[in-house]
Amino acid sequence: AQALMTDSPVELACGGQGSWMFRLDFTVGGFQPDDKVVPFTASMDVEGYNIGPNGHFAQVFGGGANWFLGCCEDPQDYYQYGQYCYYEQYLTFYPPDAIADMAVLDGLPATINLTIDTPEGLIEEHLDVTIWAVYEQSWELCLYEYYSPLQPLTLDVPIPIH
Repeated sequence: AQALMTDSPVELACGGQGSWMFRLDFTVGGFQPDDKVVPFTASMDVEGYNIGPNGHFAQVFGGGANWFLGCCEDPQDYYQYGQYCYYEQYLTFYPPDAIADMAVLDGLPATINLTIDTPEGLIEEHLDVTIWAVYEQSWELCLYEYYSPLQPLTLDVPIPIH
């Protein structure tokens, strides 16, 4: 993951699950939460490629999610907030599947929009970044094409029928 800063490149990566992604680190601070989860929305816009959810290039968890600020080792927190019980603080944007060649994104400007719902009101950040999408060996997993059952299977030899 990389630090989320304005005017810096954001790197396209192939995740271990075989999906393209932009994974960005973040730090939350400057306000006193009134709960152990902080709701937020995040989106990424790339001019000419905003063909994903809700007219954006990509959104985090469909647009909205929660950051867990409690303690996973506390049984009460785990039972109440178990679905959020993780400490990884990063944003992950998955680009639209309709883009056949992800290398076309290299060098394009993008805007990352982040809105955090705090007790003091909404905090909004808009960061202008540049996409870095240059082939590297780790891309192979995402470039691998699986057999689709919707395509006819062709055989070079006839199968005998008994």
